[in-house]
Amino acid sequence: AGLDMPMGLAVAGGAPHVLTRHHLLRLDDVDGNGEADAVRRINRMPLPTNVEHGRDLRLDGTGRFYFQTAKGIHRLSADGTALESIGGGARNPFGLGVRADGLTLSDSSEGNRENGTCTIYESDHPENARSVAKRKRLLYLPRGVDNSPGSRVFLNEKRFGPLGQSIVGVSFGNGGWYSILRESADGTPQAAIVPQRGWFSSGACRVAVQPADGQLWVVGLDGWGDYAVAEGSLHRIRYTGRTTPQLVGWKAWRNGITLEFSAPLGELPPPAEWFVQQWNYVDSATSYGSPEVSARNAEVFGHDRLAVSAVTVAEDRRSLHLALPGLHPAMCTQINARLAADDGSAAMLDAYFTLQHLPLDAEWAAPAPPDRPRRLVVPERKGAGDTNQRLIEYFDHRAGRKSAQRPLTPAVSIQPDEITYGWIREHLLVPHCLQCHGPGMPHELTNYQAVRAKLRPEDPEKSTLH
Repeated sequence: AGLDMPMGLAVAGGAPHVLTRHHLLRLDDVDGNGEADAVRRINRMPLPTNVEHGRDLRLDGTGRFYFQTAKGIHRLSADGTALESIGGGARNPFGLGVRADGLTLSDSSEGNRENGTCTIYESDHPENARSVAKRKRLLYLPRGVDNSPGSRVFLNEKRFGPLGQSIVGVSFGNGGWYSILRESADGTPQAAIVPQRGWFSSGACRVAVQPADGQLWVVGLDGWGDYAVAEGSLHRIRYTGRTTPQLVGWKAWRNGITLEFSAPLGELPPPAEWFVQQWNYVDSATSYGSPEVSARNAEVFGHDRLAVSAVTVAEDRRSLHLALPGLHPAMCTQINARLAADDGSAAMLDAYFTLQHLPLDAEWAAPAPPDRPRRLVVPERKGAGDTNQRLIEYFDHRAGRKSAQRPLTPAVSIQPDEITYGWIREHLLVPHCLQCHGPGMPHELTNYQAVRAKLRPEDPEKSTLH
């Protein structure tokens, strides 16, 4: 008791260390009774403070401490005598991921401060000293995959199977998790995000490795803008030993993308059965968020569909090449296909790539036009307007009507004891929900069982569908 906004926790030298508003504190059990009875300040200088302060606390391989505020990513020496800023600031940073050598991944929420969508960005590091990415951003998060990231962890764990050498991140807003595959294009780090199966009952905040067995544990809570159905949660993610092919590596070219898998692939779908699309967001200093716009023309709403001209597989069937004649640098590039393992079992591919820089053409596909852009230029405006209103006006225009004349939904009179699944389906789900929560979608709401899982009759105001 008595700590001042404890927002980060890490164990160093066998003792818990707590990051508070102004200090990093070590809690010691001097008399060995299992209770902390001595509190010692570690930092020998004032720590950066901000209303958006201290969202996480992590250690690197040498025992140095890392935390972030809205002002940036910060590193404190193990003895508390040296403090340095190693990365830029962000809007509402929530979680960190720290590699053993000190490379740190922080995040920034969607909103003003030029964030058209949530991003994951890197600290200063020799690996990104030549990066051309805006603010050393590694990933622009597709809003449908993660609208509010939690923390992430760099794995070096054989016991976690094919994802044991990846970066794993969790989503507070979506209650899900994903692997992050980082690669470098001529000195510019960029990454792919691969959503994984399984959902958490609260917004996922922190993820950690259990040293005893190498599996992952995720803790979550309910709060703002999430899909949570419980106040808090503690989940385990366990590798079951299955050998289903997982995407574990990739490389972008000007004329296509190479994909690497953890296990041999079976028969591949023909080019026409691959789904590839690209889009951007618009960064603005004053507006909240951004519509999804063409990667080729930020004035056009929507996505650019790309044709796959050829699919070739390596001799060991663990990697394949996608020839993409229309590929451009883009904040988000989705690749989706129904694959198969070499034993014939199904293996779905759904991955989202941030293409900051496209190196030279690959030899296995026709070269891209010489004037094709190679570097991502993030669309920027001083003010992008109200995203929701702009989209309403856009689709109203497509429908040939004026937004001011948009018909209003008539009020529905209902008493609580009259509510049935049939009533909910007719008045709520069909007109408003099933467009995004239909069959096969995250948080599906197409039947009674799915809806019931989102309701808490004993506490209606905590129900997702209140």
